[in-house]
Amino acid sequence: MQNDVVINLNTGDLIFYYTGENEVWYDCEINGNHYCAYDYVGMIVKDPNFHDFKCKGLFVLELNKQQFGFKHNAALRTFDEAISKCNRADVRYWNNLSDKCKNKANNVYENVMRIPYDYRCGFIGKCCNSMGLTCCRRDIDELYFFSSELIGMALYMMGIIHHSINYQNLSVRDIALLEHDKLSKPCRIK
Repeated sequence: MQNDVVINLNTGDLIFYYTGENEVWYDCEINGNHYCAYDYVGMIVKDPNFHDFKCKGLFVLELNKQQFGFKHNAALRTFDEAISKCNRADVRYWNNLSDKCKNKANNVYENVMRIPYDYRCGFIGKCCNSMGLTCCRRDIDELYFFSSELIGMALYMMGIIHHSINYQNLSVRDIALLEHDKLSKPCRIK
């Protein structure tokens, strides 16, 4: 692992995972279909300071479960836990990402990790629910994502992806090839 790169990772940096077993690693197009070297993508969160979670260290906002073709909930994992599940990990880090963008990245966490229910009666409903009465509880649809959709949404909310681009249709390859003057080229860390 390249410690000098890992030490300098910050909120908003992108991490790409390759989980394949072999050393053959390429990005190609066959009959109009793009095949990406990366399987999943996540976003670094350094020293999270959220309303329900405060901690020091590197974390990764990614999917709860990595399974091709299925959407899953978002999860926040430690950096070490996140890279332990892959055979190769590359990062693209931002050069001088503004604090405003980093704060917007933190807001992404608040939006995707929200409680999947709320209370019609506010505090009274919350108290009733704690006593086992669910009459005031209102379920909200849980948020499910593909990994590229989650990170695409984060980049959109940070103002990095233009509003004319539909972030829901981005692939891992699209994010890996993202052109931005402040974004580094991929750097292997594992």
